[in-house]
Amino acid sequence: MMASRPDHTGSMVENLTKLKLTDLKQVAKRLSVDTKGSKTELVLRLERCDQAALSQAMSSLFPPAPKAATIPPTGAGPQRSTNSIPACPVCDKPFTHKSGEESIQCEGACKAWLHRCCAGLTKSEFGLLSQSSVPFFCVRCRLKSAEDQILTLQSQVTTLTNRLDALNPPVQNSSPVFPSPDSNRVSHSSIPHPSQDSSTSKRKFNVVLYGISECPEGMPRHQRILNDLEKIQTIISSLDCAVNSHSIRDCLRLGKYSVSRPKPRPLLVHLNRVSDVQAILSKRSSVPPPHVIRPDLPPSLRTQERVLLHERKSLIESGVSRQSIKIKDSSKIYVDNTLWGSVSGSEFTRSSVNGDTSLDPGDESSPDLSADNDPHPGNNPNSLPVITVSPRSPGSPASHSDD
Repeated sequence: MMASRPDHTGSMVENLTKLKLTDLKQVAKRLSVDTKGSKTELVLRLERCDQAALSQAMSSLFPPAPKAATIPPTGAGPQRSTNSIPACPVCDKPFTHKSGEESIQCEGACKAWLHRCCAGLTKSEFGLLSQSSVPFFCVRCRLKSAEDQILTLQSQVTTLTNRLDALNPPVQNSSPVFPSPDSNRVSHSSIPHPSQDSSTSKRKFNVVLYGISECPEGMPRHQRILNDLEKIQTIISSLDCAVNSHSIRDCLRLGKYSVSRPKPRPLLVHLNRVSDVQAILSKRSSVPPPHVIRPDLPPSLRTQERVLLHERKSLIESGVSRQSIKIKDSSKIYVDNTLWGSVSGSEFTRSSVNGDTSLDPGDESSPDLSADNDPHPGNNPNSLPVITVSPRSPGSPASHSDD
């Protein structure tokens, strides 16, 4: 590392005494001289060395200043020095070689000398660089190196992109080979689908909230999500069910947004624990309208629930008391503890009244969807005026909808 220049006009001894201790140690290392001790002791050891070797060591450490015409351009303006003394490319002031002047040489392509302050170095940084073998590069050389690296990376990215584009046509043109229909006659309906099991297991962490107003059109997505989360937290906090905001993992709107939609899309809320879902559903009857909380059911159970709720509504309209109607096992309706009928697929089948179909009053094995547990009988999103619901085709997506 190049530091302050000595004055070569005096004798070798005078030059040694003008050097700093760190520079003297570098000269001593080149001559294999012990560097321990004070500056005076080190000068005395160097005086006993061969003068030619000492001069060569000092010349290699402090090369003679080049003429202004031989200094390569550094981009900091023209060199206006009129004598043979070079100028700093940053401040354009010539080096005076006075005692105490601190300068450093760039070891990049420009090889220019700069004042310590012009190089952006503090005194401590300058001292550390003088004692280490770490090369110093000026700002222009660092920028040039970064530019070269960027161009190299861009070239590599272009090459990789071209290779990927060249691989795409063979992949697109290759036609898959399907087995013969006679080679495998195993029914696909008898094979459990992994994604279906995974989807069912994930639903137990979800609840669906209806009636939460949507943000106006044009609002950024992150603001819409934050607004929905605040409304969800407000509703859950009102339930007094020991579920805090940290239990909410995520939320999303179900269905495609439309300005002409008569009611807001339902919100699917993902929770961290199944116990949080159970706590919320146990308090859902206390949610004020127009908000409704329901479990995240698979399509088949949602169809059964719609049919059961429609049949319950028909019974109420015919004069049957709400308190006498019970829905159990997510598929059966009991009236006065007697089986009224059950859902099969998407159709409701009434049952003949007999003693074997009576309901055990202590049976609480399944959720009760009767009038006593319906949060809002007159404002239930699932209470639709349909008797049967067409079953979903096996290939159609099992997405939620605003029932």
